[in-house]
Amino acid sequence: MADLIIRVVNEGLTYDLDIDNNIPLRLDVSAVENQRIGSFFGVGSQKFVLPGTKNNNKFFKHGYTIGATDIPGFYNTVPGYIIHNGETLLDGQFQLLEIITDNNGFVSYSCRITDSVVKFNDAIADKLIKNGNWTYLDHTLSYNNIIDSWDNNLKNGDVYYPLAEYGFDNPDNIQLPYFAFLPAGTTAGNYLDNPFTPIQANQLLPAVRIKSVLDVIFDSVNFKYTGSFVTGSDFDNLYLLPKAKDTLGLVSQPGNVATCTVILLPINPTPEGTNSEIIPFDSVTSDPTGAWSSNPDHYYSANTAGDYTFSTTATFFNPTAYSAASFAEVTIQLKKGNYATQSGTVLGTASKIMRPPDGFNIFSVQVGATTNISSATQVWAEISYSANANVPLYLQYGTQFRCTAAPEALIGGTVDMGLQFGGQTKSIDLLNGLVEQFNLVLTPVQGTNNVISIDSFDDWVRAGEIKDWSYRYDMSERISINHTVDEQPKQLLLKNVDDVDRFSKAAIDSDPNYQYGTLRIIADNNISQGQKTIGDYFGPTVLGGPFNSDSTGTGTNGDGSLSIDLNNNFIFPHLYRYQNSQIQSYTFKPRIGYKVTNGFNDTIYIGATGGGATAITGSYTTIANVATLPVIAGQTKDLLFNNTYTQFTAAASLDDSVTNYDQYWKTYLESLYWSEASKITMDLEFEPHEYYNIKLNDRIFINDNFYRINKIKGYNVSERDISTVELIKLYPQYFEGIDVCEIGVTGSLDPTNCP
Repeated sequence: MADLIIRVVNEGLTYDLDIDNNIPLRLDVSAVENQRIGSFFGVGSQKFVLPGTKNNNKFFKHGYTIGATDIPGFYNTVPGYIIHNGETLLDGQFQLLEIITDNNGFVSYSCRITDSVVKFNDAIADKLIKNGNWTYLDHTLSYNNIIDSWDNNLKNGDVYYPLAEYGFDNPDNIQLPYFAFLPAGTTAGNYLDNPFTPIQANQLLPAVRIKSVLDVIFDSVNFKYTGSFVTGSDFDNLYLLPKAKDTLGLVSQPGNVATCTVILLPINPTPEGTNSEIIPFDSVTSDPTGAWSSNPDHYYSANTAGDYTFSTTATFFNPTAYSAASFAEVTIQLKKGNYATQSGTVLGTASKIMRPPDGFNIFSVQVGATTNISSATQVWAEISYSANANVPLYLQYGTQFRCTAAPEALIGGTVDMGLQFGGQTKSIDLLNGLVEQFNLVLTPVQGTNNVISIDSFDDWVRAGEIKDWSYRYDMSERISINHTVDEQPKQLLLKNVDDVDRFSKAAIDSDPNYQYGTLRIIADNNISQGQKTIGDYFGPTVLGGPFNSDSTGTGTNGDGSLSIDLNNNFIFPHLYRYQNSQIQSYTFKPRIGYKVTNGFNDTIYIGATGGGATAITGSYTTIANVATLPVIAGQTKDLLFNNTYTQFTAAASLDDSVTNYDQYWKTYLESLYWSEASKITMDLEFEPHEYYNIKLNDRIFINDNFYRINKIKGYNVSERDISTVELIKLYPQYFEGIDVCEIGVTGSLDPTNCP
């Protein structure tokens, strides 16, 4: 065993530990066990014993002494390696399991080493995603950035703001548009195609590219990744919508938000007699958040929801002589609501009657109010007055509209992408969610330092090297054969996690066992038992058309619920909670989807940086469970496991899409329930150096059949020996096109004309 080395690293120092040459060192190689569908793969050593030599005792800091502390590998693992003839067989984590002192005072150390996948798994186990390095994706919230993100011009496309209906908390039902279109014959209302009610920044949320999520997770523990899944054509277009909270996480707000707008008015004559008008402020002296609109409009538009304090002071001047019978009565009102339609709520009212000799030539009226308003709510000042004939009033320079207190602004703030994730969202949970969603295999890349390969199971198997192990097979040795269905559940549910968005809840209410996009598979054998759920981390991204609209607002179904226009080609996710015929925002479960640009026949409006609205015509960008809109029959990829439930018919039916089950799970699960499937356990002989070249995805040829390795137990890395090998018969789709002549085998699979 002189060619075998156990190497460990602690506190920056490297140690080669002494080995007991009389005790063989064995490894267990474990692929995915059948009862753990969708779990991490792993490799690890069996427990081995190191002698209590002077060298080893020094490394373990004489841990056999009662009261010894800070023993390497005892409380926390340390980097460990198994090296044979200069080749690193195992690169992972070293753990001290037990310190033993026998009756004769001899000391030994029971240890094991697990591979880099297990090392990585342990490293991220308690990592919170929000604590990763997200600063490179932080960005200023502006309408220009939102629109630029649709064309991958924000952070190189790693972040974008998909159009989606998330609901909103709007007690006044003012300004923020529903995702609906103006009813025929109307020009006003809270609709997408009304330029006076554009989509506001607080109605949208950022999605982040899955690649960026993996980058942050792996970088947090100094790992790298590669593999067919992360280099595939669809990977760059795959995004996560985390939605950890109802509001955007802002690491900073724009300055000077406490004092909003101060506006002064030049001298402006008013008509004689009785009149009422909106005060036409037209000189802006301070507007740090761009909230004021003037010429021809004269209103304040809130940039974000919250508590505001407004005031208006109107000063009047009468240049004419007056008699004892002269008088003037002035009323000032602050209103909030929809400026375009002049519909709104009175916030505050103040009146004043002036008669001689009360200084009739100059007088002032002041009104103020504090109110809670939603984003984009408009506030303005109105004046009404009456006076004697021939008593003209003039608004004096110094008349002003002021906002003296406002909440922190959204526009101009910096979005912290880390805060988009829940406070307790763990990296390992999200990664496990991806593993189950796409049936992924995580394996260490041999000969590298902390590199993990991420592959779909099908790609992983098909990339395996073909090896002929027929010569190792001995009919005289004990062999155990089982059918794989014996360890499989009778019923499989492939599904997304239950959530309370409108259409997910509707699906669950109709069948508690059925989530939107659920696929239920029931084995046709009478051996399998029980039930297993696959997926169950990401919520379903439910697509639907816009709300129907009528002359009174949004259209309804017979039960009073908001109805959906199934035939409109403006399709987007419906990610809101629906209660009492009202759409409400809530913290939904994370969504995964494709970035999709869809064409449509209307014009919608989104806010513009600095005020106003930007028209969006012809196409828009959203997040969807399908890779293309409209759906292309038999080609469009679908992230749901089942596609039998849809909220739109304008495009080709989702029934024609290629589901996530079709793409990632179908062949694998069919292979487990295949009538000819079997698991064979046998003892095979190996040389110690062969371990380095054994891969878990090797396709093994024995006695006219192909197998994959499920386990190798007790592989002796120090000398030629017998190991127990567990093989699973390979489904034909995994070796289609293989020419057995090329691997030099004979048997029924071998063409008779092999050279």
